[in-house]
Amino acid sequence: MRTIREPERETPITAEPEVLVAGGGLTGVTAALAAARAGAATLLVERKATLGGVATAGLMASIGNTFFTADNR
Repeated sequence: MRTIREPERETPITAEPEVLVAGGGLTGVTAALAAARAGAATLLVERKATLGGVATAGLMASIGNTFFTADNR
């Protein structure tokens, strides 16, 4: 089996949450809110500049697949 050897390094620990949520999409934000509301020390990590995932970045107007006609039906 081939392997890759990486040099040893020290990484500082900046936080030690009880719950770590990786990804700030709709589900990640919901999970982080639920954990925090339940009293857990929570850290939400997102690599992009906005929360909401595709729904925010893609400017989606209908997150719940609810569509309206011109006369609001």
